[in-house]
Amino acid sequence: MEERRMENKEYKLKGKWRTESHIFLFSILLYSYMVIRIEEMYNAKKMSVEPLSPQYISTASLPPTK
Repeated sequence: MEERRMENKEYKLKGKWRTESHIFLFSILLYSYMVIRIEEMYNAKKMSVEPLSPQYISTASLPPTK
């Protein structure tokens, strides 16, 4: 009975460790995903701030040709 109780305790500890490791791995994945998303947003923002060159503005303001 005592031996069985010790095995049960060890199994619970293993299960707890496994859960914690999964949470840890998931948090690393989530963190890296968020970093990538923020970088993409920052790059998109940086690109949209640049002024358009005059040739793009002139072609954009022309009416469509038939």
